[in-house]
Parts: sequence; structure tokens; C-alpha cells
Amino acid sequence: NYQKVERNMIEIVGQILGVIAFFIAFASYQMKSRNKLLVLQIMLTLVMSAHYFCIAAYPAMAMNLFGVVRNIVYYRNDIFKWKYIPVIFTIMMFLIGFFTSSGAWSVLVIAGLTINTYCLSFKNPQHFRISLLITCSLVLLYDIIVFSLGGIMLESISIISALIGIFRNRQISK
Repeated sequence: NYQKVERNMIEIVGQILGVIAFFIAFASYQMKSRNKLLVLQIMLTLVMSAHYFCIAAYPAMAMNLFGVVRNIVYYRNDIFKWKYIPVIFTIMMFLIGFFTSSGAWSVLVIAGLTINTYCLSFKNPQHFRISLLITCSLVLLYDIIVFSLGGIMLESISIISALIGIFRNRQISK
């Protein structure tokens, strides 16, 4: 009985972390600067890793942990200018997802985060926002299946926020 209570508390903490991630994501998609967007994405992937750990969604947790490393490298692109880094990271993200897969539904988060890995290499924040419409939709479906309330909120608002960012910043990309 004590283990059940402990597990429920961990899941509650996970859902709270998901809500925190929601606010970080909303702020990140409104950034006009690629570097500011990536700093908030680093924070977001750290919080989401902890969130997915707490709700026992391990493929998403592992892929988000790798996402922290990926985002730091993309942020520090002055150091890592090799043009094949996005391809290498995309392959690594896929492999991490594949080897931690916990069922058929894992394909959704694997596809979403793998595509997102490649799209984060886009220099134009507007192109990244457009890619979020695909990647967030896939992860949203995964979150519904694993019953991640924080993830459902995050991905739903991320889609809306990306749309707002696309329309608000459309003059910048012209």
C-alpha cells in the first residue's frame, strides 16, 4: 500500500513538472532569436525528462535527456559547425527511441522527437516553428496514450504557440 501511495505521489510530481514545461515551451516559441529559443528548449527538455520519468514513459524520458545534449550542441554551433551533426543527432535520437521503445505507441514519440532533432538545426526560427506543427502533433498523440496530462497540455499549447509565432513573426522571415 505504501508503494502505491509513493507511486501516486511521483505521478503527481510528474504532472506538476509537465505544467512547468508548458510555460517554458510557450515562452520558447515566442522567441525571435534562435539562441534564446534553444536556451529555453534546453530547460524544456530537462523538465520533460523528469516529467516522463515520473510517469514511467521511459522512451520519451531517454529521448528528452539526449535532447538536452543535442540542444546544447545546436546552441554552441560556433564550436560544432560540422554539417553532418544534425544527421548524426537524428540517427542517435532514433536509435535511443528504438532501444527504449515500450510498445507500438512509442513510434509516435520516436518519430516526433527524431524529426524535431533534425528541424532544430534550422537556422531560421520560422522554419522551426512550422516543423513544430508536425512534431508536436505526433508527441501529443503519444501523450494521450501514456496519459501525460502535462504533456497533453504542453503539446496542445505548443501547437497553438507555434501558430501564433508563425503568424506574428512572418514579416521577419521575408
